[in-house]
This record gives sequence, C-alpha cells and structure tokens, in this order.
Amino acid sequence: PRLPISPMSTTLPRTPTAPTEARDRRDLPDKAQRVPGNWHATRSAWHFLSRYRAEVILGFACLVGTTGFSMAIPWFLKKTIDGLEHHPATTPVLFYVSLICLFAVLQGAIRIGSRLLIFNGARKAELDLRNELFDHLLLLSPSYFRGASTGDVMSRLTVDVPTVRLLWGPALLNIVNTAVVFATSIFLMTRISPSLTLYALLPYPLLVLFGRAFGSTFFRLNREIQDQMGRMSANVQEDLVGITFIKSYALEAAREKHFWAQAKVYQEKNLAITRARGRLMPLLGAVGSLSGVIVLWVGGTWVAEDKNGMMVGYMPHN
Repeated sequence: PRLPISPMSTTLPRTPTAPTEARDRRDLPDKAQRVPGNWHATRSAWHFLSRYRAEVILGFACLVGTTGFSMAIPWFLKKTIDGLEHHPATTPVLFYVSLICLFAVLQGAIRIGSRLLIFNGARKAELDLRNELFDHLLLLSPSYFRGASTGDVMSRLTVDVPTVRLLWGPALLNIVNTAVVFATSIFLMTRISPSLTLYALLPYPLLVLFGRAFGSTFFRLNREIQDQMGRMSANVQEDLVGITFIKSYALEAAREKHFWAQAKVYQEKNLAITRARGRLMPLLGAVGSLSGVIVLWVGGTWVAEDKNGMMVGYMPHN
C-alpha cells in the first residue's frame, strides 16, 4: 500500500533496528529498493531527458544554424569592405547588405526556436522526474521517514529538482553553444591569420585556472544553501505540528527569533555565493578583453597595410 508522509516525521526518533530496516525494504518493490550511487544517479537523471531527445537534438541543430548565420555576417562585412577598397565600382554592396540583414533575422528566429525546443524538453523531463520522485516517496517504508528530516525531503523536491532542470536546459544549451561557437570561430580565425589566432588564444588557459579555483567554492556554497533550506523547512514544519504546545507555553517570540536567525544564515550563504560570482565574472571578462587587446596590438599592422577588411572580419570572431 502507498503510505503518506507523516507530518510528525521530523519529531520522531530513529528507533528501528537493522533487521527491521532490512525487513521493511524487502517488502518494497525493486524501484524503491534501489539506492544509486553518484554515477548511476547521474545516468538515471539523463534518462528522463532522453525521452525527449528529438526536441533536444532539433534544438542543437538550431544552435548550429544560429552559429552559422552569426559567423557569416562578419564574413560578408569583410567582403564588402575589401570590395570597396579594391573594386568600388563593381562591388555588389546592396547584395551583401541584404544578405547581412537576412542572416540577422534568420539568426534571431532560429535562436528563439533553439531555446524553445531545449527548454521545453527540459521542463517536460522535470515533470516526469517530479512524478517519479513522488511515487518513490509513497513507496518508502515508515522507517525511512522516521530517520529522514521532512525539511530535507522538501528541500530535495523544491530545490534540487529545479537545479537538475537547469542542467538539462540552460547549462546544456550553453555548453553545446560554447563548443560550437568556439570551434567555428577558431576555424574561421585560422583561415584569416593562423599567427594572430595563436596570439589571441594565449590568455584563454586562464579560464581553466579560474574555473577550477571557483568550482569547489560554488559546489560547497550550493550544498550549504540546500542544507540550510532543509533545516529551515524542518523548523517550520515542527512549529506547525506543535503549534498548540507553542501557544500554551507562549513560545511565539522565541520561535520567531529562532526562525529569523535561521533565515539570516540562509541569506548570508546566498550573499556569499553571489559575491563569489561577482568576483568570477569580471575575471572572465578580463580574459576576453585581454585577448581583444592582443589582437588590436598585433593586428594593427593590417590597418597600416590597408587590410581593413581582414581586421573587420577577424574582430567579431575574437
């Protein structure tokens, strides 16, 4: 039978013995007995998104199309400037301008389509994950809820699941988009000038160092935020269950003070991760700006040699 979550689960001690726990779990279906490890849990999480692989793959195809259109615009701009410099009378300026406008419109439309396809697939997968998690909770034995904090369970359902959806949606989109744009940009930049491309890439290993330096900090702070949310949820649930006791002994002020203290800790942890992001983003921007400065410094000789088209076509890819 499906068992509801007990509202008193956070106040009851964990008393069952190991044999009782084993007997309870033997009575459960196989789906409820599985406790996957990190690798298996990650594989199971991706399984939900694979149900909507058609939408996701089509969204990735739209990303490739968006990248192609965005990369073609600087190339047409380069052809226009080169033509005006060397053959102003025969250069089809209006044709190039029309292509640039058309590609810009197509780029925007396909970009929107890629977001809709990938994000909608992620939200559908999130709905399936929520339903399966709730079904799994209904199948767990009472001994699990005597040992697990209700606030922690609520935190997993209200904080962790949306985080997984962000991994399926924006995170996956940004990873694929960055890989496609980076590979395409390197290819086009190398075709224009291999030596200048090498100079432009010199600062980018710093991105790996910054990512490794801040990655552990973000992981630790996110875990602390989730744990604090679980504690706050458990305290609120305990207060609601014991509201008669709190009113009988006039503990409203003490419990309110305790709640605001917990909320203050939660706020400080969120501010800590915000400050960490605030330190990382300027560093990432500085790496890109440093690469741009190197390109302007080294590629300035092109302007002196009347190769303005090459410079205009190169800079948007940097």
